[in-house]
Amino acid sequence: MPPGRSVFHPIPEHGPREIRTLIDAFNQMVIRLAEQQSTLRQYAHKALLSQEDERQRLSHELHDGTVQDLVGLAQRVELCRSELDRDPQMARRRLDELQKLLEQILADVRRISIALRPPVLEDFGLSIALDALCKDLRQEKPALLCEYIVSGSARRLAPELELAVYRVVQEALANVRKHAADATRIKVELAFAEAEICASVTNDGAAFTNQDVRSYVRSGHIGLAGMYERASLFGGKLNITSDADQNTVVSLCLPCAPDT
Repeated sequence: MPPGRSVFHPIPEHGPREIRTLIDAFNQMVIRLAEQQSTLRQYAHKALLSQEDERQRLSHELHDGTVQDLVGLAQRVELCRSELDRDPQMARRRLDELQKLLEQILADVRRISIALRPPVLEDFGLSIALDALCKDLRQEKPALLCEYIVSGSARRLAPELELAVYRVVQEALANVRKHAADATRIKVELAFAEAEICASVTNDGAAFTNQDVRSYVRSGHIGLAGMYERASLFGGKLNITSDADQNTVVSLCLPCAPDT
């Protein structure tokens, strides 16, 4: 089958009325399947492009930031070595500069590493990992009130399930940064129930409640489309709605076994 062509095709309606009714219902299902297939293809294509863009961004960040800092570090080590005997006091100042630069490089590498795979999630679990996301947001935007609430009996879940919830909350907070600059309050909630895990992110910024995944894919909002895909992958549901106070609410619920 040529790439891009759907395997789902409506069939002609003919025969008795009952048969035509069945054919019409079948054709409606076929049309929906064709639309879903097209959306999945677009999502896969844009996700691939987004992945390559992210790899390029990380490559540039490493090359233009970390690598250049390491080059500078090596040069200053040479300067310090040449000044050890000639000017010990200057050498000490050089060492102080080297220490600050090294601390900055370490911080940059940790930040990149955490963005790729958060160690706090693997080491301490979902509850503490989301708390860390909220703390980072408070540090980045001190004027923004970020509240974090955990309810139920917190426990470790399957690693892939914890990562799915973490990435959805992370993306929701990133969207607040990008699209709700006027937000003053954010509330992140994590609820542990016996057979499901739920998370929500509420903000008082600009409303963003369109739930048409296809429109997200077409407009390039891969992060938002990915949130829905993660929920669907684990048999859960994600909603973006407005509450009674016109706050935007991103809510996610995923099933999980009681003994997970």
